[in-house]
Amino acid sequence: MWKLVRTAAPGTSRVTFPIVDVKGKVMISANFDAFLKEYSGKDTPVVEPIKPKLEKPGQPQDMKGWEKDKLVYLSWSKVVGAEGYTVYKFNPDSKDFDEMGKTDQILYTDKRVKEGENHWYAVKAYNAAGESQPSLSVNVELPKKKEVPLPEQPKYVMVSGGEFADKVVLTWKAIDHAEFYEVYRWDNNALTFKSIEKSGDTTYEDKNVEQDELYIYYLIAGNKTGYSKKSWLISGFASRYADSAKADKKKNLSVLPTYSEKAVDLVYAKNKNIFKAVVPFKNKKGVKVLDAFYYNDGYIQQNGVFKAHAFYDKDGKILKIERFFVDAYAKSRGYFKKVTFYNRSMDSKLKEETYYVSGADKKYNLRIAFYNKQQKPFKSEVYLMEKEAKQKGFAKISTLHDENLKIIRAEFFDENGNKINEIGE
Repeated sequence: MWKLVRTAAPGTSRVTFPIVDVKGKVMISANFDAFLKEYSGKDTPVVEPIKPKLEKPGQPQDMKGWEKDKLVYLSWSKVVGAEGYTVYKFNPDSKDFDEMGKTDQILYTDKRVKEGENHWYAVKAYNAAGESQPSLSVNVELPKKKEVPLPEQPKYVMVSGGEFADKVVLTWKAIDHAEFYEVYRWDNNALTFKSIEKSGDTTYEDKNVEQDELYIYYLIAGNKTGYSKKSWLISGFASRYADSAKADKKKNLSVLPTYSEKAVDLVYAKNKNIFKAVVPFKNKKGVKVLDAFYYNDGYIQQNGVFKAHAFYDKDGKILKIERFFVDAYAKSRGYFKKVTFYNRSMDSKLKEETYYVSGADKKYNLRIAFYNKQQKPFKSEVYLMEKEAKQKGFAKISTLHDENLKIIRAEFFDENGNKINEIGE
């Protein structure tokens, strides 16, 4: 398209017209004799191209949005004639799209986002003539932060009781979702429990101890979400008889004895000559809470027990007895420790825990028998070895018995204590 912009001087015999494109670039020059004849003797016109009117850019297309690494990324197709792009984000308070920023690229990153929120975006292209229509809006939802469950309460925390002369050692099984464990010990001066260790390990050695002093502990597991329930209170001590007890533990037995609970329970009350040592432990008020018994060689040969711990309540009534068996007995029978709980009398047994040697023929590492008022076992809980549990598909069996020890009901649990099956009445 062309327009008249000026005329040449009269009598000009020849005019050269530049042929240009829309951007003003000269493409060719042409002599127009016919044009001169028509305008002979007149002012000769000079023409140039008419520049087209600048239009607003078109609507951005192919708007996309996605989340990655807790950021929102936006992209769209390039718009012809656009000098840049304005990015808008929906504001739920004003219920309108607010401008976030401008860019000359076709990619934009929103760093001002939160987990679990839903975000809407749109883009406009712009140039000197103005802004385009907004693109179709796009929605990007950031997933909620997955909250880690609280760890389970630590169970079956083991603590040394006289195995070492200079330390008390606590060990426990790793707990799902636990990022760390914290050990607390009773402080007799402050009359409260104080934290003495926090780490990701599943064992702790307390070396700040005195020999033949009783120390009380509990354990909690934790993660970013919070803390588990406290474990049961457990007590341990370092002993001047540790080396002697270690030697006794490794003794061979001339004849493998048959375990007799009554003999172990009552022997220290009837015949004190069977002990190498009896170490009493008292609390701050002077009340005896524990006796540690170290047996002589004759008793070890007869019963297979080289050491026992008896725990008492504030009135001196029996609550629990732990019995430890020599290696030769444990290798043959499969268990190395028995713990019996009493209702303040040896004639009122509540339950008995039997701890088995890892790798023994037994398929489980702990068996708990519960007793009724007639002192008959009526319920059992068996905890399988880890390998066996994976093969069987369950980690614990709980059974109810009749008076003839016949199983009348069985329940099966996974490693987290969830019941997964049951049989029987």
